[in-house]
Amino acid sequence: MTITPDRARQTLVFAHHADEDHLAHNNALQFAERVAQRTNGELEIRVVSNNALGTIPRVLRDLREGKIDMALPPHDRLGVHCPKFGCMSLPFVFDNYEHANRLIDADLSDWTAADLAEIGLVGLSNWDWGFRQITNNKRPILTPNDMVGLKFRVPPLPHYELSMKLLGATPIAVDLPQLVRVLHLGQIDGQENPISVILALKLYQFQKYISLINYSFGGLTHVINKMTFEKLPFLQQQILREESRSAALALRQLMKRNERANLESLIQAGMRVDMTDVRPFKAKMQPAIEQLGPQFGIDNLHTFMELVDKHSSS
Repeated sequence: MTITPDRARQTLVFAHHADEDHLAHNNALQFAERVAQRTNGELEIRVVSNNALGTIPRVLRDLREGKIDMALPPHDRLGVHCPKFGCMSLPFVFDNYEHANRLIDADLSDWTAADLAEIGLVGLSNWDWGFRQITNNKRPILTPNDMVGLKFRVPPLPHYELSMKLLGATPIAVDLPQLVRVLHLGQIDGQENPISVILALKLYQFQKYISLINYSFGGLTHVINKMTFEKLPFLQQQILREESRSAALALRQLMKRNERANLESLIQAGMRVDMTDVRPFKAKMQPAIEQLGPQFGIDNLHTFMELVDKHSSS
């Protein structure tokens, strides 16, 4: 579906936190290009990367106030405003990418649409960010006991801090833009992030060991300010939804295809990679899900775990 140029050009600002070397940034640029093509240049998307407009919390605030138009916040950060999204990043709830993607494709948008509307946003689609893996510069992490006594950077959110405490590590809350600095200064021993982020930020310069445990699923939600969206002609709204969804599927395939190559690059850069048995870690984490009921809402948590079970292949 393509629309004809019957109105003045409009520019929408699309802010995200990914580094310009990350696949998500290139994906956002391709999304913008496709929207411009299909609207004959009448709807232009200006992509702003790498927290150039402020931290994720600030971007979300500005998005809700209409100072920017679109953003790509992680599920965990969006969960501060819409707790259902926070459930998506609970530790060890997804078996693999296919498990998470089945839930996302079948239920996530419908389950969260009303919550987004309440805070003045419209969800366009959900993009993959990657499973978080654990790295450190002290020793291989093969069992939870190997975590004891280590200082780990976590995003400044309660469920990550609780998870690290349950594993015996000391959580240090640090926003992503400061991560490289605190690693360089030696203020923390380790951190957790998807493989693509570890490579894009060149964390191999400070971290020697990486344990592949799929600690927490990382997803992003492509959102637009509700008032901005509703002012657009219906056909432009449809184009935004369709191209966002196409971008989400394209990024999903790219992330899966590139993850092995990215891991090989980390090995070549000097990192040791361990395939770790996740069962002891998962057992340690179970109390976290129970204790986080008040944060995410008991009903939300129960519904989410039902959806997790519904889409499990086991």
